[in-house]
Amino acid sequence: MFRRWMFGCLALSLAAMAQDRRGNSRIDVEQYTIDAEISPNTQSLTAKVEVRFVPVDDGVTSASFELNNSLNVSKVVDAQGKQIPASRNQQDFTVRLSFDQPLPKGQSTTITFYYDGRLTGPSPRNAGEFSEFDPSGTLVRPPFQASFLRYLQGDLKYKSDMTYYVSGGIMPWDWGNTQGYASTTDTLRAAFAKNPHLKVMICASYYDLATPYFAAQYTFDHMGVPPETHKNITWSFYEAGHMMYIDRACHAKLKADITKFMKAAIPPA
Repeated sequence: MFRRWMFGCLALSLAAMAQDRRGNSRIDVEQYTIDAEISPNTQSLTAKVEVRFVPVDDGVTSASFELNNSLNVSKVVDAQGKQIPASRNQQDFTVRLSFDQPLPKGQSTTITFYYDGRLTGPSPRNAGEFSEFDPSGTLVRPPFQASFLRYLQGDLKYKSDMTYYVSGGIMPWDWGNTQGYASTTDTLRAAFAKNPHLKVMICASYYDLATPYFAAQYTFDHMGVPPETHKNITWSFYEAGHMMYIDRACHAKLKADITKFMKAAIPPA
């Protein structure tokens, strides 16, 4: 097992905890500290999240925090270790806390969440130390692969005996970069410089460990483009994983966001 510490942002899909998305939040979150223990072999995690916030209204007796439904909250305690009643809302990915007494307005309050989670799948041999497959891949790969091959052979009439690699299987990769990873920031920065009307949309998911949303934010913030260029960059976030479009709600939001972006990018007639 190994430990990862994160402070100030939620770069992993451990918990996308935030104030109420509906815009009627009554608290101001000042800081998160996440202490997570991850076991790659068992694809499980246990975590503790300390949240410090300040009530901005009088009489605050409850607060909602976002947490992926696949993560199980074992308990929530206050600074003195007293357990706080918590209820889960599966519809909007929130955990609602109910406080015994109204929280003092403007006074910092600290609470700690304890939770765990695991992505599981049956082992064909029901034995062994390591998983024989990744449940996150076997869940979504077959329908996408079958649909693409049907489109390829049925609609495009392309016939081939070559192996279709859904992921990986192509070696060696040549990114033309001696640093060992693919970077397109120089190319994108040059494109912005040559075309000041260029518009870019980034669609990112909070629970994406393949291409973490915070890594994309960091890249764009440090790309070195002029400040005025950022008005041409549009961000859209989703409560999903790497393939946000397999979630019905996120699929609808993605379609609406792309449509809005494309319409805004077209100059008026």
